[in-house]
Amino acid sequence: MTVDSHLSVARGPQGATVLIVDDDPSVRALARRALLPRGFQVLEANDGASALRILQQHPREICLVLTDLMMAGMSGGELAARVLAAPSRPQVLLMSGSSRAELDGLGPLHARLPYLRKPFVPEQLALRVQELLVQEPGGGSGRPRTQSGPG
Repeated sequence: MTVDSHLSVARGPQGATVLIVDDDPSVRALARRALLPRGFQVLEANDGASALRILQQHPREICLVLTDLMMAGMSGGELAARVLAAPSRPQVLLMSGSSRAELDGLGPLHARLPYLRKPFVPEQLALRVQELLVQEPGGGSGRPRTQSGPG
């Protein structure tokens, strides 16, 4: 099986909800187009404060927060710290145009969080999200949940 065919079959856990946080509407649209056809539910926020409000409104549904690292106001790193402190503890996936080494230099939280470098293609994003959501509980920052599950 080639890498491309592996990427093309990435499917989301039934009903898994991803909160996409980016101040660039085109990035949110790309992420939405990558995730919806693969069975994910999608919520969107254009900044960290909006993301926290959405997380409070849907604490049991959101399985993963996909956030840009560099945003005006609250950074993706600050948002990640707050998300991981929430009782529901969804997974966090950082995305940035910065290299992994540059992220690691920002501190221990950034160094331990999963990361996807921009620009990315939809298949890369879908595969990375799927990988994070199928990790065993305790293998990441949260556990897979569905909207209809007891989560």
